Amino acid sequence: VNNFLEPCGYTEDDAGNFAAALIGAGLVGAIFTGALMEIYHCYRILLKVLYLLGAIAAFVLSTQVDRNNNMGLVLSFGFLGFVMIPMLPVIIENAIECTYPITEELSAGLLFTVGNVVGIPMTFLFQFLIDYSKDSGDDVCGNTFSPPNILLFGTSATCGVVALFFNGPYKRLNAEKIKQADEIMG
Repeated sequence: VNNFLEPCGYTEDDAGNFAAALIGAGLVGAIFTGALMEIYHCYRILLKVLYLLGAIAAFVLSTQVDRNNNMGLVLSFGFLGFVMIPMLPVIIENAIECTYPITEELSAGLLFTVGNVVGIPMTFLFQFLIDYSKDSGDDVCGNTFSPPNILLFGTSATCGVVALFFNGPYKRLNAEKIKQADEIMG
C-alpha cells in the first residue's frame, strides 16, 4: 500500500491507516459471507458476486488515488477489503465442493500453492509498474488509467468475468444429503 501511494505524498502512517481499513472491513465482510455460506450454502453465487464487486472496488480505488484524498482512500480500501478478504473462504468452499471426495486439505493446499505461484510474480509486476510510472514521469495521482491501476482493475475484472461462467457442482453437499437420507431411511 505504501509503495502504491507514496508517489501521491502519502506517508507510511497513512498507508497503515488504509491497510487497517482494508483489514477491518474485510473481517466484517468475512463474518457476513461466512454466515451466508453457513445458512444458505450459496457458494457459487457468493463467488460470482464477490468477484464482480471486487472488480468494481478495484476500479473505485483506482479513481481515488490522488493527493489529499484520505477519506476517499479509506473508504475505497474499506470497500476493497469488504469484498476481497471474504473471497478466500468462499473460493476454498467452492473448491472443496467441486473436488469432493478429495480431502479438504489437498484442495485448499493446491489453491494456496497456485496462489503463490501466480501472486509472487504479480507482486513484482505491480512494483515494476509503480517504479516505471515514477521513472517515466507519469503522474499516477489522479490518473485512473496509470499502469498500476490498469493492472489492478484488469486482473480483477478478468477474474470477475471468469467467475461468471463458473458452475461447479456441489458434490460434497449432495453427498451429505444422500448420507442423511440413507440414515433416515435406515
